[in-house]
Amino acid sequence: RLNDGEEGPGSWDWACDLLPQFKFCDGPALHERVPPDHWCVALNDLRQFRVLTTRAICHGQVLSTPADPFDVADNTNGPSITSVTRQLIAPITKMMGSPSWALMLHPEGLLCDLFVTHGWAEGIYEFIDKVLNSWPRDAKHVYCCMLSNPQCLDIGHLISSPRESPFARALLAAPCMLVVPNQVGSIYSRVWCTYEAYLAYSWGKTIETAESTALERWPRIIQAVCLYVFVAG
Repeated sequence: RLNDGEEGPGSWDWACDLLPQFKFCDGPALHERVPPDHWCVALNDLRQFRVLTTRAICHGQVLSTPADPFDVADNTNGPSITSVTRQLIAPITKMMGSPSWALMLHPEGLLCDLFVTHGWAEGIYEFIDKVLNSWPRDAKHVYCCMLSNPQCLDIGHLISSPRESPFARALLAAPCMLVVPNQVGSIYSRVWCTYEAYLAYSWGKTIETAESTALERWPRIIQAVCLYVFVAG
């Protein structure tokens, strides 16, 4: 179980009130049994994951690194998804038998009706807040690669044929794809994001772009208005 072991540095006991008392599972077997279009999380799971990440930072489980020198006091961008995956998702799921985060939460799976495409360099808070703010009204379960794919298993054989990959099978099931841009760089510098965009367009999916909250957009709106007034005289 998650809280097995001694307390102290490196212990995950602080997370037990946020996560159910999971039992060890056979991650590889679970991912063979549950189809990829069911490797999903729900809206509340994302909210919970944001809180969990904040606690992990406070308890020294997610650390700033030379590759990702995030400000631990920053609640807007946060550590990169790469850092969170390596320091939070992978250690916890490995203790549970190496399922994905999604199947750790929902062993029977949740049918995908929203597919998220994103980079891995953006901050986890920026990512989650944009997804929450832009969540389609009718969507229930989202496929998000960092949470949907097993981060401690070798899935090379699953992505050797991109059109038959877990990404493609989940996208095929989803009526909508949500594109999550970020402040670091274009997500289309990643080949997978480009391919996902191609598939979504080819399959006639609804494609939406995630946005920040209105409050976060105000500084840019004011800046644009001031620039217009200055130029217009």
